[in-house]
Amino acid sequence: VPTTINFSVPGFASKELLDLFDAAGIRVSSGSACSSGKAARSHVLDAMGLPCWRSESAVRLSFGRVWTDADCQRAAERILEAGHALRNACLMTESASQ
Repeated sequence: VPTTINFSVPGFASKELLDLFDAAGIRVSSGSACSSGKAARSHVLDAMGLPCWRSESAVRLSFGRVWTDADCQRAAERILEAGHALRNACLMTESASQ
């Protein structure tokens, strides 16, 4: 889907990432709408052959037609700030952040 970005961070569970992004004012989810309320690996990511850790810690960021370039830029800046916060708190190694 061109309006959804799926990502994961080595060493972090999706719940930890949800909390971090929530604190940064970015709304993300750990699964599709049809799987809300379930704490399970993504069968779609498994079928794509991704490693288990990616499937277990996947986070989704969705956006729509009303998003502007400025909205995307602000979200990217907040995501970058969240990454810096993880690194500065010694919760993320440099190699995991690349």
